[in-house]
Amino acid sequence: MTPQYRQVIPYSNYGGYRRFCLLWWNELSRWVFGLSFGNPLHWGLPDWMWDIYSFWHRGRYGWCNQDTWSLDVYLNKVLAGSLEHLAHHSHGVPAGFPEGVEEWVPSRSAEVSGTGSDDVNARFLLWQAKLLEWAKAFSEDPSDVDIYDAPDYTKHRAEEERRREALHKALKEMELWWEALWS
Repeated sequence: MTPQYRQVIPYSNYGGYRRFCLLWWNELSRWVFGLSFGNPLHWGLPDWMWDIYSFWHRGRYGWCNQDTWSLDVYLNKVLAGSLEHLAHHSHGVPAGFPEGVEEWVPSRSAEVSGTGSDDVNARFLLWQAKLLEWAKAFSEDPSDVDIYDAPDYTKHRAEEERRREALHKALKEMELWWEALWS
């Protein structure tokens, strides 16, 4: 199954300017040679060296200094992909799941309610569905809404708010099962 919520975390900080404009040449010079044509002229380590260091640091510690610039976006990307992978490669369901959370899936609550549920398959399918729901919530970044309904942006703001509420709901629900996020 092709991952749906996995997002690329860039390993290079190069790019972003329109090609061949003055800022693009400045960025290229800084990335290749470490020379920046600002005021004043700046000479330092080339950015490709920082990219290698950041790649190594992320591999060793799970984060790097570039990730902390917008830590919430980085964590959303990591959690979205990780939770989706866990849903498709999980080998069990947490003990007691989904005790006290019958409102998650009302149509199946009779099958999986309570601690003594013997229907492990129903509980496992519910666990997978919940992991995918959390992954979807983390994959939708509230600051990345592309609805521009000028002049008052009501649809834009409504979508941002929906995504924020989904994130907060996922975080609250995950807290109960935080130590059960294993495969």
